Amino acid sequence: MRQEICNFILMLQRIQTLYLLFTCGLLVSLFFIPVYETAGGATAYSDYAGLLALLILSIAISLGTVFLYRRRTWQIRLCTFNSIVLTGFQGWIAYYFFTTEAVFSISAVFPLVAVILTVIASQHIARDEAKVRNTERIRN
Repeated sequence: MRQEICNFILMLQRIQTLYLLFTCGLLVSLFFIPVYETAGGATAYSDYAGLLALLILSIAISLGTVFLYRRRTWQIRLCTFNSIVLTGFQGWIAYYFFTTEAVFSISAVFPLVAVILTVIASQHIARDEAKVRNTERIRN
């Protein structure tokens, strides 16, 4: 039990965990901020089922990636998949941007920022994996 707590604390100290948690925080904030405003009122991300599904999927992947700290190759794969999902999410927002005449909020670029943070986290995970493999190679 004590070893698991120590491992959890060490996981929280890694920079890629902070990037992924910040990504998750950005995405969770999208539940509370409208995507755009028209004369008829504000439209939230949850008003569109497709956007809501992509948002929930991306949040789940981000959180799942944080807790797979012992399986770095899976973390890299999930980061790549999450980047693809977030790019699709951003593309869908861009579609609404070009097809509706509305004023978009700053939250419309949050998925793009989340993609950048996820890619940076993936690079740090790959560096950790390279260090571990190098250490194992030196031991043998």
